[in-house]
Formats: sequence, C-alpha cells, structure tokens
Amino acid sequence: MFTPIVINLLNDVGSIFLVRVGNQLKVIEKVHYEDILESKIVRLFQAFIKDKMDQLFITSEHFAIDIDKLLFQLNLNVRYIKMEGNTSGYLSGRTIYINNNHSINNTRFSIARELGRYLFKNTDLMRDSNDNSLKNLHEMIYESDVNQFSVDLLMPKKQIEALVYNFYEVNNINLSSGLSEKERNKLLNLISTKLEVSKVAAGLRLYNLGIHI
Repeated sequence: MFTPIVINLLNDVGSIFLVRVGNQLKVIEKVHYEDILESKIVRLFQAFIKDKMDQLFITSEHFAIDIDKLLFQLNLNVRYIKMEGNTSGYLSGRTIYINNNHSINNTRFSIARELGRYLFKNTDLMRDSNDNSLKNLHEMIYESDVNQFSVDLLMPKKQIEALVYNFYEVNNINLSSGLSEKERNKLLNLISTKLEVSKVAAGLRLYNLGIHI
C-alpha cells in the first residue's frame, strides 16, 4: 500500500516521533522539512534560505507545515483585504494579498499558491513565449504547477502516509482491509486537524496519492 517514513504515536508520556530506519524505529523529537517535502520543493526553498533550513521542522505538537514561519524566513508579508468575486489572493512584490472572506483552511492554500508564484518567478521556472498559443499553454502549465506546489507543501506525501499508517495501527486495522464509513470520516478528520486542511482536500489528496480507504 505504502511505506511509512515518519510515524506519529501517542504513549503514556505524551507525543513522540518514530522514524523507520531500515527495520528499526528510532525515537526523535522533530523532523526537518527537508526530510518531509518533495525534493523539488526543498530545492526551491534552498535557493533562498539554504542557511535557515535547519530552523524549519515539525514536531508531534505542531505537525502541520508552518506557512507563517516560511513567510518570515523569506521576508514575505501577508495582507488580508476585501476582494471581489472568487479571487482568493495575488502576489505583488514581496506582499501576498489574501481575500479576508475565505476560511482559514482556504487561506492556507491561497497563501501557499502565492508563495509558489514567488519562488517560481524568482528562480526562472516560469516559461515565456512570444507565440500566443504557446503562451497560453505555458500559463496553464504554470497555474497547474502552482496549484500542485500548494498541495505538496501543505499535505506532503510522507506526512499523509504517516497519519494513515498510524491510524491503522492505533485502531488495530489491517492495512489490506478497507475502512467503514465511520472510520473513513474519522481518518479524514485526523488528517484535516493535523495538517490544517479541509476534509475535502484531505480526501482528494488520498485519492490522488493512490491511497484508497
């Protein structure tokens, strides 16, 4: 089904992390973003804050990726303003403007998308063309890349796998068996709470990762 890398467990003395090293589990207090995020995302951040990457990590108490900390390290600002229609946000210079009518979970994705735009624009990853047909294609690819960046940043595959694995372990469920509707809802609530995303986003992420519950 999948290979768990980081497992979040609860024991009598509180929350701990176990990292699988070969056939053994090693207890640690924190896991750095570099060990969680996709390598392409890590490289993007390293281009700007390579000397600060050791300050970016999760703990069992703070399991979600900290968007505010990333913005601080990159010296980016966020302003919440009233926006017309369904506009979620936009980037202008070093400031990300966000629709103040959106939910907290939607806001996290909006900020993550604009953060992706900033990184892409400043690492020459944006494609350009004088051909209008190709320009439209490049813009579509760019928007797709930005959206995927936000998903990979806020719901890293390794964290999703760890949460699912831990859910099965804690509830004594066989990995090869399916979940009841009640169990699926409980798992989606867990992912939603731990990663600070909506249940819908969590469900779509599981589906796109091929983790069928």
